[in-house]
Amino acid sequence: MDTVATTEKKPHVIFIPLPAQSHVKAMLKLAQLLHHKGPQITFVNTEFIHERLVNSGGAHTLDGSDGFRFATIPDSIPRISEEEPAAHLLLHHIETTFLAPFVELAMKLPTPPTLIISDGFISAFTIDASQELGIPIMLYCVG
Repeated sequence: MDTVATTEKKPHVIFIPLPAQSHVKAMLKLAQLLHHKGPQITFVNTEFIHERLVNSGGAHTLDGSDGFRFATIPDSIPRISEEEPAAHLLLHHIETTFLAPFVELAMKLPTPPTLIISDGFISAFTIDASQELGIPIMLYCVG
């Protein structure tokens, strides 16, 4: 009997949280839990948040397991100080500047994404991104 080799294509989920500590932690936990069920995960942070995660947990804190990667988009968030974003400008800035870098990142991933899971607080640009990429989106409300 002839056997036909089939290659199972795993779903590839992109997570993107609001760049704030509690939102990142909650979505990272969800991403890790989902990853245990099999899909590939790309967890997107701003460069600033990514650097803070690395600095707070050591050089290997973000080492992912197979199929779990971290990616960053440029961080040009207005800040009150080096550490603290200007909260009253944060959402507006994200909604007006993150679409292009996010879509560019998604299109350059080695495996095309099949789903976006976005923080509900930044849904305006991520909904636009899902339409541009032609993939579904889920909104995750942290809070």
